[in-house]
Amino acid sequence: MQQGNKTTAPEIDFGEFAPATYAEWREAAVAALKGADFDKKLFTKLVEGITLHPIYNKWDEHSPVMPAGQFPYRRGTRALGYMEKPCEIAQSIPASSPEDFNAKLLHDLDRGLTAVNIQLNCKCGLKLRKQADWDTALKGVRLDGLPVYVTPGSCGLGTLSMFLNTCKAAGVKTADLRGGVLYDPVGKAVMKGSLCGGKGICAYYDQMAVMTKWAVANAPGFQTIGVSGLPYADSGASAFEEVGAMLSTAVAYLRAMEERGLSVDETAAHMRFTVSIGANLFLEIAKIRALRELWAIIVKECGGSEEAAKIRLHARTSFWTLSKVDPWVNLLRGSAQAFSAIMGGVDSIDVLPFDAAVRMPDDFSRRIARNCPLILLGECN
Repeated sequence: MQQGNKTTAPEIDFGEFAPATYAEWREAAVAALKGADFDKKLFTKLVEGITLHPIYNKWDEHSPVMPAGQFPYRRGTRALGYMEKPCEIAQSIPASSPEDFNAKLLHDLDRGLTAVNIQLNCKCGLKLRKQADWDTALKGVRLDGLPVYVTPGSCGLGTLSMFLNTCKAAGVKTADLRGGVLYDPVGKAVMKGSLCGGKGICAYYDQMAVMTKWAVANAPGFQTIGVSGLPYADSGASAFEEVGAMLSTAVAYLRAMEERGLSVDETAAHMRFTVSIGANLFLEIAKIRALRELWAIIVKECGGSEEAAKIRLHARTSFWTLSKVDPWVNLLRGSAQAFSAIMGGVDSIDVLPFDAAVRMPDDFSRRIARNCPLILLGECN
């Protein structure tokens, strides 16, 4: 219908349609199956022990909808969600040298990247072993206010020191730092089978305590403790196993830091979790919400405040689900996984490029990967 310069859609009257019951739907479904077993065809058993039903309705709702921003933060730690603080696009950049990393980083910051994600790898990939390497890798990058997340190896304290030296040379005040050096010795030990240096775990906890005490005193918006589920998810762990391993690690860190003079509030405020996003869309949303709620309950039961119980959560799409044979199908998988992460309400996201399993991702594949969350956040609201 045309009214002046505006086009209005005709009103739709649903009164002619009688409400359908579950019994009517089931009868139609059974007829469509043409003799096939209804339960075997339409009920899906997951490795997590959950059975997915073919259809859900209001009678399947077992608990009231919890508003976002309220403890235990099932639906998010902020009442206004991404309207209050947009999800950060923290895409990792595969690079073989500091110069290569810097060129790609500056290129991507002009094309949708909103946070720096540095993945250090002493065997293959990016190595920043000297102060000059750090200065080169972050040359020309405005570090005041731009979140920089660093995943170090076994030496978290040395990594933090060189990063701070680069920031100091750039004239950045420590109080303005955002992001973190996410030290996760348990995660590294799980991934590699051991930790460099041959020291006991207590020595790495000592490093973590020194880093965190510095952050408490100087950089309240900077995290120093990482809890990653990637080593477990990339090894085939179920959603339940991944969340369980992450929470167990986080509790171990809380206890270790408390033994070294840090309160639960101080430790929890400087901790950041990284979760893998798999292929089951609704299960991954539920996993994120469960992790957020369980962590809030744990922190409060340990004596922490509700403010400290707000999780800081980064998500990376699953490497486990990438196809080498048909990499183009990874575009669809990455999009669906990004949707799960955004609907789950993560704070930052890294969508793996569709060709990450077969080669070093180029400008095009990195851009397409960034476009997934950008479209979800900017165009799909």
